[in-house]
Amino acid sequence: MPLLNVLTHTRIVDVVNPRVSVACRRGKTSITPKTVIFDPHIDNLNLLLDGLQANVQAYVLTKERDGIEQITTFLQQNPTHDLTLIGHGFPGGMGLGSATLELQNLDDYAQQLERWFASTNQAKLTLMACNVAQDNVGQDFIQRLTEITSATIIASAKVLGNGEWLPVANSLFTPETLQGYQGTLAWTQVGSGAISQDIANDFDIELDSQGRPYIIFQDGGNDLKLTVKQFNGVDWVTVGTPGFPGGNASFAGLEFDSNDTPYVVFKDSANRNRASVMKFDGNDWVYVGRPGFSAGGLKDISLTFDGDRAYIAYTDRNQDGRATVQTFNGTTWVNVGQPGFSSGEIEAADLNVDGNGVPYIAYLSASGRTNRVTVQRFINGQWSVVGTEAFSIGAESYAPDIEFDNNNVPYVVYRARGNGEGNKAIVERFNGTDWVQVGNNNASTAGGFHPDIEFDNNNVLHLAIVDQAKKDKVSVRVLENDTWVYLGDSGFSIGPMNFPDLEFDVNNIPYVLYRETFDAEGAIVKGAVVKRLGEPPEVVDEIAPVLESIRRKTPTDEVVSGDTVVFEVTFSEAVTNVGLEDFVINGDPTATIDSVTAIDSTRYEISVTVHASAPPNNIVGIDLAGNPDITDIVGNGLTLREPTIDEVYTITEPELPDPVEEEEEPVVPEPPVPDPEVPVTNPDPEEPSEEPPTAGPDNGNDDSPLNGLLTVLPSTNGVEVTELGNDNTIRLTFLQGTITEVKDVMVFGAGTSPTDFGEPIGQFSLLNYNELAMNMLPLFTVDSDRIDPGEQLQFAIRDNGQTLFATSSSVSDSEVLLDFSNGVSLSVELATATVNTNLLVNDAQSIDLTAQSSELAMSFSVYREAAMDNTIDFYTTDFANGGIIDTFTGQTLMPGDVGYEEAAIANRLNINLSGTNGQTNTFEASLTGGLHLGIFVIIDGIDPTVDEVVFSHSGANTGNNDHIKHLGDNAFGIEDQAGLGDRDFDDVVVRFSTI
Repeated sequence: MPLLNVLTHTRIVDVVNPRVSVACRRGKTSITPKTVIFDPHIDNLNLLLDGLQANVQAYVLTKERDGIEQITTFLQQNPTHDLTLIGHGFPGGMGLGSATLELQNLDDYAQQLERWFASTNQAKLTLMACNVAQDNVGQDFIQRLTEITSATIIASAKVLGNGEWLPVANSLFTPETLQGYQGTLAWTQVGSGAISQDIANDFDIELDSQGRPYIIFQDGGNDLKLTVKQFNGVDWVTVGTPGFPGGNASFAGLEFDSNDTPYVVFKDSANRNRASVMKFDGNDWVYVGRPGFSAGGLKDISLTFDGDRAYIAYTDRNQDGRATVQTFNGTTWVNVGQPGFSSGEIEAADLNVDGNGVPYIAYLSASGRTNRVTVQRFINGQWSVVGTEAFSIGAESYAPDIEFDNNNVPYVVYRARGNGEGNKAIVERFNGTDWVQVGNNNASTAGGFHPDIEFDNNNVLHLAIVDQAKKDKVSVRVLENDTWVYLGDSGFSIGPMNFPDLEFDVNNIPYVLYRETFDAEGAIVKGAVVKRLGEPPEVVDEIAPVLESIRRKTPTDEVVSGDTVVFEVTFSEAVTNVGLEDFVINGDPTATIDSVTAIDSTRYEISVTVHASAPPNNIVGIDLAGNPDITDIVGNGLTLREPTIDEVYTITEPELPDPVEEEEEPVVPEPPVPDPEVPVTNPDPEEPSEEPPTAGPDNGNDDSPLNGLLTVLPSTNGVEVTELGNDNTIRLTFLQGTITEVKDVMVFGAGTSPTDFGEPIGQFSLLNYNELAMNMLPLFTVDSDRIDPGEQLQFAIRDNGQTLFATSSSVSDSEVLLDFSNGVSLSVELATATVNTNLLVNDAQSIDLTAQSSELAMSFSVYREAAMDNTIDFYTTDFANGGIIDTFTGQTLMPGDVGYEEAAIANRLNINLSGTNGQTNTFEASLTGGLHLGIFVIIDGIDPTVDEVVFSHSGANTGNNDHIKHLGDNAFGIEDQAGLGDRDFDDVVVRFSTI
């Protein structure tokens, strides 16, 4: 429902200038009996104003000003002992004008609140807002507000509106108003329970032209494959098969064509990690064009439509990480302009098409080690930059999103970091020449992570963010009169969350999809949640559903000889209460109905067992029972009539196999007795075996899943990642060898000979693991962004100043043995990495949490093998290279610069890990995602301002000494002695993981 920017009803008073505005007052007295003050952000405000009882005076706050200040000013001139505030609430507070009144700021407003009822006794204050009294924070808020105001406080611990009101509402509004008001005063959950209990980072929400919400997510319960669900008005139901396609999928997106056919795009691990698009054909998900149609590997895929023409954009590994856009011409996917058209490597591509059919792409263009936003559009047959390349403010930018208003003006949102921006969400529009910021205040008051913008049906701009000002909960902001204000209750998720996605339905109701990280009891979860602000208008549905068809599904052939068959039944609309008791067998009296399974809200599978004892040439089908309980979602019962299509199976007598004649067992002659005078020798290993090879499975079926393959390259002693199959990278594991001093293992792109090598890809170190706990043994997973099918690799070890290259030999299709000729051997095998597999950057210089959720629960294992009692802690940096922006000068301090150590310690997290000598100690802590973390060690102490400190960024250390080594996945080792001492790097070993 649209927000009302201008209100003209006579009961409205400007509380700041009451003498100027007009009020419909009915006999002013010194103390007004009943006063209602409305927050202007609630839905259908005019309906509530029109429905006020005759003895009630109403006032509406100004959106752009602090509501508490406005109320204080008004009550000094218009005192009352019965005040009701109506607005959007949340546990422990509510929104009023441009401000919120909540537990955290009650004492800040105490002097004003004390004046609200100073001229009256026995005052009553009703907070007509959702969930204000909910949980401990709500109760504490009510108690403290009572102490400050000396009033009796009435508030709700649940959702209000849509027929649910506090008792005082009956004396304020007419019964028809309370019954007819369809909105609520809070964001409410769509459907009951979690949509999915385990989703990864990739998900998207879209609404079709009828206003039906659909979501797609990477399904942790289905091996990180994709699942699409649709809300049928009551529950979320699966669209097609859950867990598709054949392998895991990432970078998932969802869109609709002009006929409301849903399409999905993703990085397809079953097809060499290339781009694939699928659509729902009414029965299941089918590929659009060739599976894995992109020329090479990719990431950051975006899908959009111009009518029925689909476009995708992605970071193209086949073009050195540059941008490529393709479109489907009805037969195949073709390039739009040149592939790899950006000037350099890009990240986070977002694609959209304006109202004139012009494609635009927003992305992060690399500039040194920072990222800035660039927008290009395809016009006159080529891609061209819109405005200036890398135009965004801040030292770094993240997560651009591009949208258009009704006049085809492009708007972009991104998160800006550095140069004093503090991770705020920045919204800019293109004025025809330059990109300029939107709004006369900040789009987010603090950090605005994972921003997403959308225009509603009235061309009003909205923004969804992970709101740092609300403890990293989800909030939606709206641009009203060029000012950014909260829409509804702010911070409305249960706890910290990530990746909000905002959409509007045909009734202009906003929907937000996000991943909740905690449930109501505080347990860690990864569940998808959709909330909306307001309720769709009630539609009177008096049309009863009908059973349209009964079809054979498995098998599709009509003739069967027994066993289980499956029918698919289709209803004319979404139905509920479908069960075994609603169907009966038609035909074979021995057949039984085993199960009824929903495909989606209109289609169901019915499994039937056909017994071998059934008479031959009999039929088996299904019919509706006499009194089925099936209804549509509003309760209309099923109309009983014959379906238009009614298919059955015909049972035939099973064919008996031909009798097998028993063969006599052949007589095997006894082997000759060897002559004791003749020495026994081993057979010639080169002699071929005369036994025929054992037949293996038929691998020639093109429909079978692709298997990964590592190929040894004899000419370079390298390894080729020929196929990744269902994996996305490689992992190295230490097998054997004597390690008396630290050895560095390095992975390179392949060179032209066994002693030549290409670009460095990864590195980790081997310690004397005989002195470590077993859980510290090393695994090293290469960043999946560095591995593509066809990648050729070489492996080397740095041992006592020498670089020794590995000799490679195949163990299996997916594993290769690496022998370094110094007694050390490792295995390299295909593996699947997630964003949590290895968070360490380079040689443990930093921990990269930029792809993580806003709140991350971590577990640390600390093993100490040293006399000194060291303390390990972490500090935030603005860049992966350790750079910290000085908040006073705006300059970036680099490791080694004057003032760097003080700036790093000022940013410490106070995790304070330590260990008992010779033992492993475990710790748990919560870290904020979206950041780079440096590591520092307080040598034999706890106070970094007094004791010696060494840093993971070696430029900050004396002599640039590297005191911290990368020991494999999420593990690092520390050398605590000055000048690197004995260089064993096992004085403290830390391994960490996400919980």
